[in-house]
Amino acid sequence: DAASHREHDITFSKDTYDRYVNSYTSSFVNECDGLSLTLTNISNGRRVDQWTTMRAGREGYASVATITTNDAIPEVIRSVTLTITNFNSSSLNSLKLIVSPTSDFSSTTEYEFDGIIPGEAWATITEPEAYMYYKIVIDHKSAYANGLFQFNRIVYSE
Repeated sequence: DAASHREHDITFSKDTYDRYVNSYTSSFVNECDGLSLTLTNISNGRRVDQWTTMRAGREGYASVATITTNDAIPEVIRSVTLTITNFNSSSLNSLKLIVSPTSDFSSTTEYEFDGIIPGEAWATITEPEAYMYYKIVIDHKSAYANGLFQFNRIVYSE
């Protein structure tokens, strides 16, 4: 029933991330709505702007940015929605969701995101299970500027 429907609605702010990163080659932890996520090769703007929009894609270099759950999510997650605020389609190789029963992602199932435009892109999990780990992978070509792929929200839904 709708009353028991659970989702984790992840946003970003100076109150949710553990350290300020102004590079596209570092990692930081974001804690929001009961989930701890590690963001790698993503900038959160350091202290300069205190961004709520995260940015991936590195000027002059191909890069792979990831957003990984640090713990297994106990709920049966059926979809993951990423709110994209801006991106350059010619710079993006792929946008995938990887699901695994183990934290080292030694056994995985991959899903493509649909609707990759500014707005909501989503990945539907065809065989959802409880206590899984999730990794969003943003595979980006060498870009003409930093941070061309931008997002500000992730929703993990039952």
